[in-house]
Amino acid sequence: MSKQYGLTPEGYKTKPFDIMVAEVEEALTGALGSINLTPPSVFSVLINTFLIEVAKIDLKAEEIYNASYPNTATGYSLDGIADYNGIKRLSATYSSVTAQVSAINYTTIPEGSEVLIENTNNILLFPQEITVNNEQCNSIVLEVIDNTLPEYKIIINNIEYTYEKQLLETTADIAEGLKLLIATNTALNVTRTESILTVTSVDYLSLFACFATEEIEINRCSTNVDLIAKETGAIAIPEKSVTIIQTPVAGWISVSNRVAGLTGRDLETDIELRARRIKSIKFSGSGTVEAMRARLLNITGVTSVKILENVTDATDINGLPSKSFEALVLGGADLSIAKMIWLAKPAGIKTYGNTEITILDSESKNQIIHFSRSIKVYVFAKVIITKNSDFILGSIEAIKQNIVNQILKVGLGEPVIYQSLFAGVYAVDGITNASITIGGSLVETNIPALVATNITVLPSQIVTTDINKITIEVLV
Repeated sequence: MSKQYGLTPEGYKTKPFDIMVAEVEEALTGALGSINLTPPSVFSVLINTFLIEVAKIDLKAEEIYNASYPNTATGYSLDGIADYNGIKRLSATYSSVTAQVSAINYTTIPEGSEVLIENTNNILLFPQEITVNNEQCNSIVLEVIDNTLPEYKIIINNIEYTYEKQLLETTADIAEGLKLLIATNTALNVTRTESILTVTSVDYLSLFACFATEEIEINRCSTNVDLIAKETGAIAIPEKSVTIIQTPVAGWISVSNRVAGLTGRDLETDIELRARRIKSIKFSGSGTVEAMRARLLNITGVTSVKILENVTDATDINGLPSKSFEALVLGGADLSIAKMIWLAKPAGIKTYGNTEITILDSESKNQIIHFSRSIKVYVFAKVIITKNSDFILGSIEAIKQNIVNQILKVGLGEPVIYQSLFAGVYAVDGITNASITIGGSLVETNIPALVATNITVLPSQIVTTDINKITIEVLV
């Protein structure tokens, strides 16, 4: 007969407390005869007091047993089990964004200076001190302040633009002449308002050096700065949302971001780590879809991988050519991903995707690897709620953030299940009824039709949103 409690063939099983009591009472009456075991007799109190401590030991033994297995281990114990497979729990990361800072020339903005994301309490920090100046800028504002000299010169990246003044020309005329000269540089945009010129890099990430003679004054400059969130977690940074200066600095005029930032993540949960471990234990293989996926998931920064393959002799419904595969990868460095695909892919099978990277193989020959970066689908939502007296106005922002957090958890190629958003709505007090409609758009500025149904996406797409795309209507 198999053992029923403790360490059994089916695992560790704790003994129910009432069975413990019954067994001790039976043993005592067998040894002492008829005794009073009815609460609150002395024997009853002693039995219960003693067995409570025994039950604690039993539960602790079960915890120790469970800590040895990936499906039941938690926290530090699960970290240790995953480490046997070379898998580390993903740490919480900070959201980040490249922003544009405008200031009077040679303004220094200290490390730790703060800016705020619009309509949130989320703060971004300067990770290091920067000085905004004309020697490294992506935009500069120049003003012609004198019209008495024979020539005017602006030097941009060692290219001289010299304008010779004509008789009776004003400062505005001189500025126009300089504008036409600079406009021949296709890497720059230049505009004029009266005697003021604004020169901007076409590619805002590209910086240039700009110098001018004394009769041309530098009003202000702009440069790039990489900001990081003050707190870890999935803090969305939409484009043009970083506009509020929290730390006043003399000479600092404005801050903005032309593109959305990179969203961070919370500390990987036990459930997420278990799932990733299961996917990654096939890492030792190569050439199979699961092996390639496992290898890519172990690249630093990679948070999601999906692999599509076409084993037929014709292009399939996903657009994959015959005998090819497409790795859809979220996060990670392009070069690291390309190298891993080259090492793991089957011989003679073509790679496919919207990103092309050239790597060197073991014989120092160039190999072109293709894979795909995700295409964003912007999710918009409208929530109509009926409230009661327990509802507070501040709950509106909490509801928005709850919905955003739920949507940002959706993985590559996965749908948004609109019913799942109700949990974030009813998580706040004072709501008696709620309805939700959602929609997705490939263009962030185009608000789609909102309906009460799921948003399905292509395998290469990933949904994203922010609180500015969530609207709340409150009914009494």
